[in-house]
Amino acid sequence: MEIARNETEVEPDSLFHRAASFAIYAIIASFILQFVYGQIWLRLSPEVARLLGFIPTIAIISAIPAGFIALCGIPRYGRRKLLWKGLIGMIFPIVLFIFVMFYSAHLRARIIEETQKIEQKK
Repeated sequence: MEIARNETEVEPDSLFHRAASFAIYAIIASFILQFVYGQIWLRLSPEVARLLGFIPTIAIISAIPAGFIALCGIPRYGRRKLLWKGLIGMIFPIVLFIFVMFYSAHLRARIIEETQKIEQKK
């Protein structure tokens, strides 16, 4: 005999589920914080701007251990809502970091190239 699942089933309130939700919220918060930082950083002193620039970075990096903690809860609570949140929380920041590193290396090479062109024209 099958037990019918109630559609309004309450999600367990465990550490693993909280970590999974935190991983998603941390990624969203880091994008919002980066947008706000991009709007105000020119109005701040260089020291304060440098310090505030770390806040979005810390937010997105915190999603990695939270995603790992969420994945550790799968054996006990199952894959539902833990697997996708945990994987996104772990993989997305790492992929984004790799993309940023390659893109910044590309920009650095272009800046050096443009600087050399300007110096040759003088």
